[in-house]
Amino acid sequence: MKICTTCKESKNPTEFHKDSRIKSGLRSSCKSCVSEWTAQQASKPPVLDPKVTHKSCPRCKREDNPHMHPVAHFGLARRRVDGRNSWCKRCCVEVSSAWQQTEVGKQKHSEAVTRYRRRNQNARIRSAVDGG
Repeated sequence: MKICTTCKESKNPTEFHKDSRIKSGLRSSCKSCVSEWTAQQASKPPVLDPKVTHKSCPRCKREDNPHMHPVAHFGLARRRVDGRNSWCKRCCVEVSSAWQQTEVGKQKHSEAVTRYRRRNQNARIRSAVDGG
């Protein structure tokens, strides 16, 4: 048995995520507490500083392009401190497009499209039946 440091309950070791960085090999918080914490963090809006109007893109800087862009040129990223992606939208699109041209990228994209279609198949059928 292992005690969760968050809820203080004694639980079976199978109720903890594995973590090779920890001596015991298990996280200190149980799976349910981690899930609860993650849900709380995801529901929080990103902290956007209204005084910040421009941001530097490290990929543009590395490629010797103008690297200071308006904040609106960066996508939202809740988990980052400033609430924005580190790369500008243009760099993200360039890298994604290049990766999707590789054989592995084409295969992964095809698999993702198939998963998306399967998940949404019922919704498409319902809307067709409803006349939508």
